[in-house]
Amino acid sequence: MMLPALAVMVLAASTFKPTAVVFGGHLLVADGAGAVRSWSAKELAPEAQLPGAMQAIASDGGTLWGTEGHHAFRWSDADRAWKQLTGKPAPAGCNAFAVVGGAPVATCGPGVFRFTDGRYWDAPEFHDQIKGRGFGESPQAIAAHDAQLAIGTGFGEWGGYLWLLDTAKGEWSRFYDDLAYVNGIAWNGQKWAVAWSMSHMSASAQVRLHSVDAKVALEDKPRERAYLRAIAVEPASRALFAIEQNELVRVDDKLGFEKVQSIGTVKYASERNAVGVASGVAALLAIGDGRWLVVPVAGQPLVVGGGKSAVLAEK
Repeated sequence: MMLPALAVMVLAASTFKPTAVVFGGHLLVADGAGAVRSWSAKELAPEAQLPGAMQAIASDGGTLWGTEGHHAFRWSDADRAWKQLTGKPAPAGCNAFAVVGGAPVATCGPGVFRFTDGRYWDAPEFHDQIKGRGFGESPQAIAAHDAQLAIGTGFGEWGGYLWLLDTAKGEWSRFYDDLAYVNGIAWNGQKWAVAWSMSHMSASAQVRLHSVDAKVALEDKPRERAYLRAIAVEPASRALFAIEQNELVRVDDKLGFEKVQSIGTVKYASERNAVGVASGVAALLAIGDGRWLVVPVAGQPLVVGGGKSAVLAEK
């Protein structure tokens, strides 16, 4: 039986999930409500919060960027303060933040806004099981490499999209799965590694490697009774790791999952437009020495590695 098409609605409010970066020897986590907490990356000791009220943070390695939902700010270590970029404010409804080609961008309404020059790229319309334009209430995942922005969406029982925007050319490409949705995106040095999952009356998951035109370069059949909640690359080895339910797994060359260790219990979120659960993991980030930062959508960040899992202490 064909399900009725789902029309995509875009919310006007700015709502960011937690975001995290490793920057200047610190682990920084923005909770999506204005607080940016800090820990030393090596000892994991709690440090003073960064001043200001940034709802999201991102970095290209050399610069730390933040946004309060309307403007972009560059962090100054010397002044220990955020410096606002000049220019017009972003449109209403920003809900995901990244750095592309050295410039901060956000998904705002049905498109992508660049803070440095005010450029806005309207997302294309789509007419599959889902009809609309944009990214729904908010992207499930976002990542960037060079001039390309990768955006993953999920619409419950109506599947989800991988959208790729080439900001140098102003061109979009996409891949649609009519059942699974995107819970994580990572650049592995050659391709986009994307965690596709579904959890409605049952669960299944698979990793696909996508070329820069969004086409599938490599995939394996979906694993039944599996659910991928996030995916990330270990920078030194370029190995892929993921969270499958409540386990940290390594993704092998054939895109299978090899258990590394338990991460403990991290709450799931509610799945929109479906009977089931959503990822509940906002970020998975390699922090060195075989350790991984796991940032839940709701709850305290934790570090896993070496068979251990520990919640980061508060200052």
